Amino acid sequence: MGLNPASVQWNTFVMRLWSDTPAGQPRGEIVHVQTKESFHFATWAQAEAFIRRFVPGLDAGDPNPDPPGPTP
Repeated sequence: MGLNPASVQWNTFVMRLWSDTPAGQPRGEIVHVQTKESFHFATWAQAEAFIRRFVPGLDAGDPNPDPPGPTP
């Protein structure tokens, strides 16, 4: 059974991160592409809360269960 594109709800986000100094605390802006709503954040928890507004079914478990990269 394949994926039915008509039944899929897409959520696309663009995130920009920056810091005013090399050792400074990073800040960011996240944009929900479909609605063009944007949000400036100073913590990952704030960014996650913004994303959860659009994708409420996300699992609150391990944030990175399968990190990318080579397997030891």
